[in-house]
Amino acid sequence: MSIRWLLSLFLLPSFACATIKPVSPGPGDVFRSGSPCLISWETDRSGSAQPWRNATIYLMSGSNLNMSMVMAVVEHLDETNMTSYSWLCPNVTPNADIYFYQFSNNGISTGSTWTSRFTIASYSGNTTLPENSKQPGGAPIPWGVGHLVPPKSTIPSSPIVSPRSRPLPTRPCETLHHHQCMGDASSTDT
Repeated sequence: MSIRWLLSLFLLPSFACATIKPVSPGPGDVFRSGSPCLISWETDRSGSAQPWRNATIYLMSGSNLNMSMVMAVVEHLDETNMTSYSWLCPNVTPNADIYFYQFSNNGISTGSTWTSRFTIASYSGNTTLPENSKQPGGAPIPWGVGHLVPPKSTIPSSPIVSPRSRPLPTRPCETLHHHQCMGDASSTDT
């Protein structure tokens, strides 16, 4: 028996209950960090499926059998009146074709659905190849594990001066380079 066949038997019941069918993003889609990223889906109203009134969309990476959450995109989504959601793609590493979205209902993974993999490029549009060219089972689906890039902390390079600031009084020759004033005959203060 193949892993794909076993996996389809395992996942088949969960797809029967799903009411969200992801449409985009899809293969070949590239989004830049900091730019709008559109997620869209169709709502399945057939059968006895109940609408998802508390859906969560996660940004994911990793292999098909060992998925890794990068971050929650949106929580408490009521899909009864929406078929798309737009947000700003985060700064991630690596900038490769390894990302996908997972849709879950009520915080449980049973019945989850996924988009195809897509690329999140750097702010300048640069990308790299995925870390792995095949899934652990051999399927030709590239993958890797993505992470958020923490924001850089900024430390002021010069002191902050407010409009009410005033310089401290200094005596002649009282500088950082005191030795330069040693020969100044006009300074009599010792």
